[in-house]
Amino acid sequence: MKKLLIPAFVTLLAVVLFTSQFTILAQSGQQGSASQSTANGLNTVTFDLAAGKIKVYLPDDMRAGDTISGTVSAEPRGSTDAERTANQGVLNGMVIDLDSDKRISANQHTFRWKIPPSRAKSALKGQLKIFSGPGSQKPLAAASLSFSTMSQAVPADFVLPQLGQTGRPLEILGPFDGNAANTSCSIGGQSAPVIAESPRQAIITSPTDVNGPTQMSVAENGQNRTGPFRNIGVNLTSPKTNLLRGEKTTLSVQVSGLEGIQSNVPLQLITTGSANMNGGNTQTIEIRPIDLTAAGNFIRTFELTGVQTGGFTVTGTILVGNTVAGGSCECVCELAKTPIVTAGTSNIDGGGMQHAFKANVAKAACNGNKCSIEKTEYSWSIAATSTATYTVAGAKKDGETLKLDVTGAGTVVLTVTVTITCSDGTKCSASGSKTFTVEAK
Repeated sequence: MKKLLIPAFVTLLAVVLFTSQFTILAQSGQQGSASQSTANGLNTVTFDLAAGKIKVYLPDDMRAGDTISGTVSAEPRGSTDAERTANQGVLNGMVIDLDSDKRISANQHTFRWKIPPSRAKSALKGQLKIFSGPGSQKPLAAASLSFSTMSQAVPADFVLPQLGQTGRPLEILGPFDGNAANTSCSIGGQSAPVIAESPRQAIITSPTDVNGPTQMSVAENGQNRTGPFRNIGVNLTSPKTNLLRGEKTTLSVQVSGLEGIQSNVPLQLITTGSANMNGGNTQTIEIRPIDLTAAGNFIRTFELTGVQTGGFTVTGTILVGNTVAGGSCECVCELAKTPIVTAGTSNIDGGGMQHAFKANVAKAACNGNKCSIEKTEYSWSIAATSTATYTVAGAKKDGETLKLDVTGAGTVVLTVTVTITCSDGTKCSASGSKTFTVEAK
């Protein structure tokens, strides 16, 4: 059985995966392109060059004035060891420019960077460039960088995740200092290397040789935290990874480390290339406790059919939300900058006008494994300082829209409170007020 190619860095926190392509500077002599993706707290810039690929890993939360740590990896091209060795030498000689502020060797592997302060009021844009060597003046490729200039407090304590996937990046929030050299993390007693770090987050790689329920420990500048953790392995195998048109093969999926789970764990399978998978090329399987073998494994086989001659890739990702799988939901409720908006007017019998007002919700979500919004509640109040003469239509103050029957013109000061209840009972709320001038024609 031949193991399928699974990228080393594919999103673990895969509810949303953002990928952006950046326009490359159109100058003569350039021989590369750049792409950028953000997932799990990690910002990955990939330079695709003639000799291979160079990837730069940065934290996705970079702010003006921060000290941050990152890493660099090289993937040489070549069909023989000699070709790959020669291309590795070419890649090692390249230089990466950090927004014209600092240059590092592509062979440096790890680096630390003090981002210059900015006088801008909102956001600062920069560029990450790659050059063929120290003396080169023309970049081979460039990608955009964004830095926030808004200050943000460093978390007071570490927030340790409780679920990860072997070999994949994993974000830890906490009081870091951006210097990965004084940060250490272990999972099941095995080192979990720091890929990138900012003063508010560290991104590690979950070890490949630890499986199932265990412990995670993190240490930073004398602060230590330990908590429960489960490392899940996903193994995909197939006897063939190249197919003729109409040719069939099988894909075997084995997910390990699930012993003792109390709730479903979602697995996403994505097939790309020259094959179709039965059930769809993108599908999510809910792994239930009753689906496991006695050893705590989930095993399933799929059929693949070639749509044209060529190779294919299947990626398996454990999906978790913004909180730990099986844990409490993360409730989000935010009103817009204008928290209440007008929703129309109409005449009322006997004279006067009915004015309608609507709560303007910007964000409402329940993030996490198997989390959803159970209930959305509204509560309205009208301040005593209002000068208009009115009654509340139907005496209803608990809907998304409030309607007032106005018989005397003036002002009304409205306040709305929106409360979100998640499927696990978690609640959050937001309140906002606005003054309106109403008429009574």
